[in-house]
Amino acid sequence: MQWRWGIETSFSMGRSNLFLHQNEWKSKKETIIFLHGFPDGPIVWESIANELDEHFNIIIPYLPGVHEDCSLNKKMSETFHLNLLLLLKSDKRLNGTIHLVGHDVGGVLVDQLSHLLGESCASITFISTMGLNLYSKNLKLDQMIKSWYVPIFSTKIGQSLMGKSNLFGKKLLQKMDPTVIEAHIPEKLGSIKLYREFVEVLYQRTRWDRINNKKALFIFSTEDPFVQIPTQKAVREYYPESEIRVQSGGHWEFCHRPEKFSELIIEFIESVEINLGENNGFVEV
Repeated sequence: MQWRWGIETSFSMGRSNLFLHQNEWKSKKETIIFLHGFPDGPIVWESIANELDEHFNIIIPYLPGVHEDCSLNKKMSETFHLNLLLLLKSDKRLNGTIHLVGHDVGGVLVDQLSHLLGESCASITFISTMGLNLYSKNLKLDQMIKSWYVPIFSTKIGQSLMGKSNLFGKKLLQKMDPTVIEAHIPEKLGSIKLYREFVEVLYQRTRWDRINNKKALFIFSTEDPFVQIPTQKAVREYYPESEIRVQSGGHWEFCHRPEKFSELIIEFIESVEINLGENNGFVEV
């Protein structure tokens, strides 16, 4: 599927390459970074990028192992984060306020990235996802059932099966969630290797069990077959400055209602300097 927004470019540091889509960056604008999930590519953000194009400098990277010219490295997430940090540091137009948006495994990555960015990161939006801290807290029976694929995807056999062809993934996902857009699934699915890294991190409690004090917006879907909506108490335990939105639809609802999701993101970013107070509960939208 051809992009109708932005330009594709790359950023190189040594032997490592970061492939991304971007708009025209301007120093007077704040920056927003969108991270897609598995088994997706940056194109899932195209419609939302169209909506936000005039408001922000936009960066939409390919996760490791997705771009056709991407070579896989060990410690994929660490290399990916380092490349993003170097990109932000290398361009003066991107030295201002940064907002992060993640979907699926992209949510784990934006959570990790927010700590690395420090005060320059003003907000995080999680769409059908969460950080490993909250995921572990939420890993009760319902979420364990919905996460049946995680142990499989974290094994070499599962990665080999999914990584060689996207045909199996398309058929499986279409059965599980009809909101998936098959044309958005890329040919290369090397990002599946992130699952193994995340599982390994979960065994190292000190690396993920921490409070994230960034302003955070969580958007969950009622018919999501992969994510069990956590309780407000669980969310606040790890994200004390958080707001929750619950809407109808599936895991990829943001692709079908980009105008609504763009509106939610913009409204949230505009409110990050305001104390969210006691009205941050579940809101149907």
